Parts: sequence; C-alpha cells; structure tokens
Amino acid sequence: LKKHLSPKVLAPAMTLLCLVLVPVNLAANNWDDHDRSDKYTARAMAKMYLDSCAEDGILFTIGDNDTFALWYAQEIEGYRTDVRVVNTSLFQTDWYIDQMKRQAYESEPIPSQLTHDLYKYGTNDYIVIEPVIKDTLNVKQFLDFIASNNPKTKYKYILQQKGVDISQVRNQDLAA
Repeated sequence: LKKHLSPKVLAPAMTLLCLVLVPVNLAANNWDDHDRSDKYTARAMAKMYLDSCAEDGILFTIGDNDTFALWYAQEIEGYRTDVRVVNTSLFQTDWYIDQMKRQAYESEPIPSQLTHDLYKYGTNDYIVIEPVIKDTLNVKQFLDFIASNNPKTKYKYILQQKGVDISQVRNQDLAA
C-alpha cells in the first residue's frame, strides 16, 4: 500500500476508513444486545411500584434503575401520575427540592415547612450532628431545629459551650 500511495494520502485515508468502519462494526455486532424491543421488565416493575402506593402517595427512589422506569411510566404513559416520585440522589439539590414543592400532574407538592433560604446552595449544605439531647427527635422536631434562628441551635453555640477556640473554625461551619 505504501508503494502505491504517498503518506500524505495514506494517513487521512486510513483515518477516514477507521472512523467509518469502527462504528459500523460496533453497531453490527452489538445492536441486538441493546435493542429493548419486546422487553417489558422495567415497565412492569415501574407499574408494580406505582400500584403498591396509596392514592396521592410519595415514592422515594435511590438510583437510576428504578427512577427512569418510573418517570417513563408517568411521563410517557401517563400512569399513576397521582404518585410523587422523589429521587433521593437529586433531593439534596435546591432546584430539585423547589421542583418537588410544585404540583406535577395529579400529584400534590411535597409538604415542606422549610423555605428556599434554608436549603439553597451554600446554606445548610451539611448539618453537624452533636449529641446534645438524650432522646430521639421526630421529623417535625428535627425540621423545627434546622429552621430555627435561635443561636442555641447553631454549631457555633455548641463549640463555645465546649470551650473551643472558634477563630480556628471556618465561618461556614459556624453558621451550620
């Protein structure tokens, strides 16, 4: 091949040949492996998950495998749109919490006493847990604690009570 073509022509020709043949080869050998025609497991699973929920229920999901199937059933097929699907991976972002606090189709907004200012980016990005009580809190008490402006509910107060030199602590930690 080198005898018949110059390197200036051979290099671009081989590059072009590879750019065409590699994807064609991959598609020819793998297309059937990724064809989801007549495969209904994910759809059936999503409908069963939704059917297991009470009317106007909230369904918490963890990952993509169940979430996308549920979103497909609701968004494309319009199935059980009264159930609110909450992806916990996304629920730590302010934009997703805002989205969950709005009505979607037939499902009601997620009930929340927290205002946007309490969970927006840069605010309460993490909650410091210090054992300051000897009992458990229910969810309402916990949310009231997070939403409180009382200085005694802030990490800075706990550090001061323990005699920690707060000049060595980051400001964002003191605000937690």
